[in-house]
Amino acid sequence: MNYTKPRTPTKEQLAAIERRYTISDDGKLIVKSRDNTKIPKVGTAVGTINTQGHLSVGVMGQKFRCHHTVYFLTNGTWPNEPIHHLNGCKTDNSVDNIAMLDLA
Repeated sequence: MNYTKPRTPTKEQLAAIERRYTISDDGKLIVKSRDNTKIPKVGTAVGTINTQGHLSVGVMGQKFRCHHTVYFLTNGTWPNEPIHHLNGCKTDNSVDNIAMLDLA
C-alpha cells in the first residue's frame, strides 16, 4: 500500500477541532460545539466518505481525515506519520483500531 503523511492543520484549525468535536466510544466524531458554523447540530456524528473510502471532516475550509482527528483528540498531538486501521475497515475510527505507522 502507498501511504502519505497526513495534512498538517494550522494552530487555529487544531483549536477549532478541540472546541468542536469529541469522540464517541465507537470512534465517531461527535459535534460538541458549532462555533457559529453550519456544521450539524450538537450531538450529531460527522464525517463524509472520501474517494479513498476514509471518513473526512471539514475544518475552516480544509478537509481532514477523521482517523487523524481522532488520533489528535486522543493523544494531544497531530500524527506525523500515516494512521493505519488495524482491522482494515477505513470507516472504523475507534481508538483501539487506529495506530500510527512507522515508515522509517
